[in-house]
Amino acid sequence: MNILQKIEKKLVDEAKNPKFAHKNFLKLVKSELQAEELRKGKSLSNEQESGILNKIQKSNNETILLLIKTGRQSEADVLQSENELLKDFIPKELPVNLIKEHLAYIAENLKLAKNRGQAIGIAMKTLKEKFPDFSISASVVSSEVNLMGM
Repeated sequence: MNILQKIEKKLVDEAKNPKFAHKNFLKLVKSELQAEELRKGKSLSNEQESGILNKIQKSNNETILLLIKTGRQSEADVLQSENELLKDFIPKELPVNLIKEHLAYIAENLKLAKNRGQAIGIAMKTLKEKFPDFSISASVVSSEVNLMGM
């Protein structure tokens, strides 16, 4: 289930809950994701969806600082709670030690690759299949493949 689907599910689940304060915010996030899909003409990857959510969080953080400086703490608290809600939808980054362990385990397969790019592709695909609920750092994978002599 991608991030957009998780947000849609959350909106359906909370539709009749009068205490759910973030309905409009989630609708805004959903519309941002859908608008980007329309611009690209295809479904977004988890990395692209995460990037949009991270951009929203960054914007909220900048606004929070300004609100606090101007003494508007209650408004800053609302944005902070929105950021907390977004954390539930952003996949967690797979720890570097797990990436290294798994790549060491499949090192022989990676060495059979025709080139470095193919080895990185195989590594990323394998990691995403094994750890579907995590975000995989391509730069860590790339540097580990380099250390293997690819």
